[in-house]
Amino acid sequence: MNTSSPRRATTLLAAVVALLLSACEGSPVPLSDPPAVPVDTTLAGYWEFTSPDSEPPHDRLLIVPFNRNEYYVEFYSTGIKGSDQRDTTRVRAWLTEVAGRRFANIQCLLCESEPEYLFMDVRAEDGRLLLAPIDNDLYDGFTAEMTPEQARAHLARALAEGSGTEEPAVFTRLR
Repeated sequence: MNTSSPRRATTLLAAVVALLLSACEGSPVPLSDPPAVPVDTTLAGYWEFTSPDSEPPHDRLLIVPFNRNEYYVEFYSTGIKGSDQRDTTRVRAWLTEVAGRRFANIQCLLCESEPEYLFMDVRAEDGRLLLAPIDNDLYDGFTAEMTPEQARAHLARALAEGSGTEEPAVFTRLR
């Protein structure tokens, strides 16, 4: 996997937004119920997507603790170069630990489709927020009959086998 490709990161971010908006991929079950991991206040803030090949205005992310265990998140998409399309996506999120890593359970708010969950590996380091969605192929293994424990085991197996997540989209803290 080439983690240094700015074009790949931009494509990844566009794919993440498309998934959030369309909910065409996702799990019918979360990795845990919301009280699994307390809110990490270092994730709260206003973040800007950073990529060497992107031009202003940049996509932005607002993360606000909603309660002790959940976040309210707004993603402000500036659209694709040459397009006037602008979108704001609102989601509910909470963290779950899987195989020593923190994953966000992401559920779109105000979406017309059935509630589904997207999962992202979440890391905050050196004033940056790194969000790596799980591989799309893994969503095929999540079923409505699964418990959250079984969903975590499914993801943990993929991580142990050396797969599981895409390269991260990198955001820089604005405030």
